[in-house]
Amino acid sequence: MKVEAFKDLLKHYYDYQMSILQIKEELDVLLYEMTGVKGISYDKIPSSFNPEISEDRKLDFIERLNEKEAELDFTYAAIKLIEMKLSKMTEEEKTLCVEILNRKITYEEAGRNNKYSTSRMWKIVKENLKKVL
Repeated sequence: MKVEAFKDLLKHYYDYQMSILQIKEELDVLLYEMTGVKGISYDKIPSSFNPEISEDRKLDFIERLNEKEAELDFTYAAIKLIEMKLSKMTEEEKTLCVEILNRKITYEEAGRNNKYSTSRMWKIVKENLKKVL
């Protein structure tokens, strides 16, 4: 994997973690809707049943469910890959890379905190990423 590709992946690390909860909630809603369980409304006139519409609706639910499951699988795989690569770094290197690439602090600010120049911080992050890739 190229350094730039991993940087892009790492930039979204926390987004991936947060989206897992959202995707699981959406899956729960879809599964609930697929069951067809509804409350009884006594003020409405019952409608007739159309099997063709029912089948179309089931197919739509299945398609949406498969899409969400694929999205969840991708998110888990991305997190697993990021964590595997980060586990090869020391805590200091890991913290530095995550702060700069994910928490969006600048190289200048990170350099000031670690007593390095901006260009040296850029090189350190790139070297750390190359080392684990």
